[in-house]
Amino acid sequence: MKPKKIASIIFAVFALALAAAFGLFPFLEHKINWDYVAAKFATKAADAGCLDLAEKISSEVKFKPFLNKANAHIALYKLQNEGEKSAADFIKTCGKNFDFEEYNARRLIFDISNEPDFAAGLLKIKYESQINSLKNPFLKAVALYNMSLKSKPKDASTYANDAFKILKELPKSEDLTLTCIEISKLALDAKRPKDFFESLKHCQRNPHYYTALFKFLRDKKFREYSWKNNRYDWSFRAVEVRLEMFRGNPKPPIEMGKQMTYALTNSEYNGITGDYKYFNLPLVADIAFICEKEDLVNAYKNICISPETLKLMQGSKLGYLKNAAIFFTDTNDIDLALKLAGLSENKHQKLRILNSIAVQMPPESEFVEKFFRALISEK
Repeated sequence: MKPKKIASIIFAVFALALAAAFGLFPFLEHKINWDYVAAKFATKAADAGCLDLAEKISSEVKFKPFLNKANAHIALYKLQNEGEKSAADFIKTCGKNFDFEEYNARRLIFDISNEPDFAAGLLKIKYESQINSLKNPFLKAVALYNMSLKSKPKDASTYANDAFKILKELPKSEDLTLTCIEISKLALDAKRPKDFFESLKHCQRNPHYYTALFKFLRDKKFREYSWKNNRYDWSFRAVEVRLEMFRGNPKPPIEMGKQMTYALTNSEYNGITGDYKYFNLPLVADIAFICEKEDLVNAYKNICISPETLKLMQGSKLGYLKNAAIFFTDTNDIDLALKLAGLSENKHQKLRILNSIAVQMPPESEFVEKFFRALISEK
């Protein structure tokens, strides 16, 4: 057989495998997508310490390579709570379906983050070679930023810049977005506004990005930094919304939806009319939650899920439900987020919404248990 023909056959087989993996064949679509969401959920369940649910859902996944990362997080939990032997025994049961890079990098990140302040001068000697050996750029960036948080000022700046340089050079993807958000949360907790905005600068502008971005509204130092350094960036118009809320005279919800210059094209909005102001309402509800205006949160949510709003969003129904589910998950309303998933038109769309909820959902047992029940019912 000629080399060109062999290459053509290999390419065809590869194309078919990709088609199957991404659910392009109807008879494979639902099962593969369920496996994908289940594996992502197993990672969150492990991080929440719900190992029984993580292992139970993992046993239902047929496409085992999806479980590599989840298995690494299960092993990490066992390591930190049951000891080295328990983790090692579990790893043996995983065979090839284990992400050693994730496991070793997360061990390293955990160790760095738990270093005492007086050890700052020793971090470079202790960890730098291990960080440099990491092949996964996302994990390497997180490790470098953790080094920044634990180092003396001069080294801290260098490590942070090295982390941001990695983020800048990576193509846009879900992994990049989640890494940027992870670093932004660390910067927020460490009261580093410059790093907070720098990390999010490299994100895709999607709902997950906005739930992280507007957390700066809770801190006066961050708001002042934003005003001085980002005042011409449309993303930060939410400052105006916040001020209206705090004055006790908020604008009508629909008007606030109109104010938000939301990246609709990246959020599955397909309309060509002014209905976008309704599409933005879940984001406004999330901002109200971030600003701790609970009375407004409930009022906006009621409008978001009203029959009139859902009818207006019919042309962008999947995008609206998915985005709203993300924003409502961010307000800790997992019940409403899962209810929205139930309004989708078919199982494939419901799994897409559940996948978005899984990404946004905090690793807390209460949320994990509710999500598990919703997901297992779709199998």
